Amino acid sequence: MGLIGLAAIFILPYFGGLTRKLIMTFPLLKDTGRIKLDQFLQQFLVGLKSLHNFSRVMQFAGLTGLIWLMDAIGTVFLAYILKIPLLLQQAFVLLAALGLSSAIPSTPGYVGVYQFVAVTTLMPFGVLQADALAYILISQILGYIIIGFWGLLSFWQFNRHIAA
Repeated sequence: MGLIGLAAIFILPYFGGLTRKLIMTFPLLKDTGRIKLDQFLQQFLVGLKSLHNFSRVMQFAGLTGLIWLMDAIGTVFLAYILKIPLLLQQAFVLLAALGLSSAIPSTPGYVGVYQFVAVTTLMPFGVLQADALAYILISQILGYIIIGFWGLLSFWQFNRHIAA
């Protein structure tokens, strides 16, 4: 499925005209719906074409890798502070599991699901359940504090800019 999706990313922009014709002949949509769907599809295809630029793809891949690395180092650092033995590879697994868990329907702030996934992921690595729970709660609280700080700062800056 992943390979099909990857192939579609590179092939689909070349079939923009064909997809436009298919949308315009789609009988279940009214004219306004067809036009909106066509506009959305055209914007989507323009976005996909940006991935045909090799240097842009390499920048994207490099920055994505850097962000994951920084996040994993932060994960290991927090675990070290809490005296929890966690390797960089294990941090990547934890981050991937937490990222995938965001697709699960949950309460606001992922309360419950986040803790379950973290404990389930860390226990096979020899981390005690209580330590894993403490780690993820502190991690979540720090995340809220950091995002809240930058969000409030941005909101203040935005309002100051509008008032001027």
